[in-house]
Amino acid sequence: MKILNKIKSIFKYLFIILLFLSQILIFFSIGSLADYLKSINVFWADIIYEIYVAFVFLLTIIIFFKVLYSREDPEFKLPWLLLIALIPLMGIVIYIIFKQKDLTKKQKKLLVDIKKAYSPYFDSKLHKEKENDNYNEPINFLENIAEFNACKNNELKYYDCGEKFFPELIDYLKKAKQFIFLEFFIIHEGKLWDEILPILKQKAKEGVEVRLLYDDVGCFSTLPTNYASKLRKEGILAYRFNPVHLIVSGTYNNRSHRKIAIIDHEIAFTGGMNIGDEYANKIERFGYWKDTMISIKGNGINNLIALFLTDYDLTVKKVSDYDKYLNYQYPTYESKSLIYPFGTGPANVYPVRVGEQNYVNLIECAMHKLYISTPYLIPSTDIMNSLQRASLRGVDVRLFVPFIPDKKLVYKVTKFNIVPLIKSGVKVYYYTPGFNHMKTLLADDMAAFIGTINLDFRSLVHHYEDGVTIVDGEIMQDIKADFEKMESQSILIPKDFKLRKRDRFICLLVRLIMPLL
Repeated sequence: MKILNKIKSIFKYLFIILLFLSQILIFFSIGSLADYLKSINVFWADIIYEIYVAFVFLLTIIIFFKVLYSREDPEFKLPWLLLIALIPLMGIVIYIIFKQKDLTKKQKKLLVDIKKAYSPYFDSKLHKEKENDNYNEPINFLENIAEFNACKNNELKYYDCGEKFFPELIDYLKKAKQFIFLEFFIIHEGKLWDEILPILKQKAKEGVEVRLLYDDVGCFSTLPTNYASKLRKEGILAYRFNPVHLIVSGTYNNRSHRKIAIIDHEIAFTGGMNIGDEYANKIERFGYWKDTMISIKGNGINNLIALFLTDYDLTVKKVSDYDKYLNYQYPTYESKSLIYPFGTGPANVYPVRVGEQNYVNLIECAMHKLYISTPYLIPSTDIMNSLQRASLRGVDVRLFVPFIPDKKLVYKVTKFNIVPLIKSGVKVYYYTPGFNHMKTLLADDMAAFIGTINLDFRSLVHHYEDGVTIVDGEIMQDIKADFEKMESQSILIPKDFKLRKRDRFICLLVRLIMPLL
């Protein structure tokens, strides 16, 4: 069975490559046909050729000005403009494949209806606090720009590895009575999924409402194409998020990179972990897999319910009964923490890059010490500048990247970006046991972020992401202890670190197109 799945995966990748090539060839073949007709003296060949040239010219101009007048920063516009100007035909095809995919008119109308359905359950009052004003600024920003509430009196728990998280997730799934909502970028068939799937099937038989979303590109090589329809026959309401169709377009972008699990109104989980054996360290892949999750008990669950249902409703093209899930009186817990679970995504859905600005706000609020872990270091200019400013103003900035990479070219670019940070005084560490996939930040043991957002352009600009920003509370000590343990297992990169000239040249070229992808 495993061999058969591998063969299927190979054919899937071959198919998508051929699909990309076919779209490129369409542009070139029209011109080649015109040239051929011209060579055999077909009288209307000149007309075909002139129409072809005019078509390419007009299409290039249209796309050029579409990019020029877009709302994107120059950081993202310039690579597109350069690519289209230098190689118009290829640039057009690449733009069609990798551009931001806007919502359709029907989706926009549906999104308005979805927001009308959940907005009565979220007020717009800012939670101004006298204490820790500096650290509350990231929360205040989220309340101004996002559409949910900052929440108090929630019980939080931090999971520093998959071995601690997944047994607890499975235990809560077994106890579900009303509903189970699951949304993951990747679901990989294996030992872990073999534990979870029978529980979901059994719960569906018991009458528990089980909804499941997984990303179509994220699961491209891990699940069969018709997997969701098979699960629906078992009573599990499973769907592929943003399915990729035969005509390749911007669907390559705008993936759901979110990881959300909600069981009844009892508990919600989010963080960096997908459902796969490597995340639970049931198999070894790139050494030890280091990752983090957070659980929420209390009214903060509503933020994640609304986020999940929005994605689900956009997928099934129908508005859920939000009153059924959001009109609930949660118990209150003794906790100092102020939290804001939120979502972020592409510019055509969110007015600003919420995830990027959340990172900048947390970095800027740090006064003494800042810990950050990221699997990929390809940050935007704003985040790079914020990290350098923080270090130069005296903050002890400690950044953790993997020692064993999962993507070699991306790892080279990560190393390229390490150099200017080290020169600014940032302490950068290799996590030596393996691959740290965690996306976690801690500022002065007072403000933190745990979520799905990598420090790369895909997460910051293109993907649908989520996370939780936290101010104060007992959980800060757990996060700090985790970073301190990581530091004891890591190697500090020396101040004289630099890449070979060949690698620097490769990285400079790759950086030119990184904002496009």
